[in-house]
Amino acid sequence: AHSLPLYHSAQMHVFLLPYLAVGATNIILDAPDGDRLFDLIEAGRTDSLFAPPTVWIALSNRPDFATRDLSGLRKAYYGASIMPVPVLERLRERLPGLAFYNCFGQSEIGPLATVLAPGEHKGRLDSCGRPVLFVDARVVDEDGKDVPDGTPGEIVYRSPQLCEGYWDKPEETAEAFRDG
Repeated sequence: AHSLPLYHSAQMHVFLLPYLAVGATNIILDAPDGDRLFDLIEAGRTDSLFAPPTVWIALSNRPDFATRDLSGLRKAYYGASIMPVPVLERLRERLPGLAFYNCFGQSEIGPLATVLAPGEHKGRLDSCGRPVLFVDARVVDEDGKDVPDGTPGEIVYRSPQLCEGYWDKPEETAEAFRDG
């Protein structure tokens, strides 16, 4: 089921278009309505769902979250914002057979940059995962130098799917795009 607006880069380019390309059945909803989503899952009509943390939070806070049969859901994708670790723990505890994927990126990179796969979640619930195919990622300090593992910094990417700059905004492009 696709419950986010299709102008959202991840909903359109990371989920809907690839699913169409492989011939998967796609159900497009007007909004992430919990009743409709739970009904589709229980009826066996949807087995994967992408939603930002705000939607996962709303779904997990529903009174019927503990009692609905959501076992037909096989893949759960989250992204577009940081998933609070306690929420992810609550979701994983309630749905132990569900494969969770953290999808991290931004529109400028087309939009997927990294994925934390289901088998990589243990001990790393706050990680954005590993770079996807054709994406090089580094974490750097304010001077653009790599930081040691475990040190906070800014993530930077290089990829053929990265946009070349901002339309008619050379100053913003020069500030955001450095060193290739």
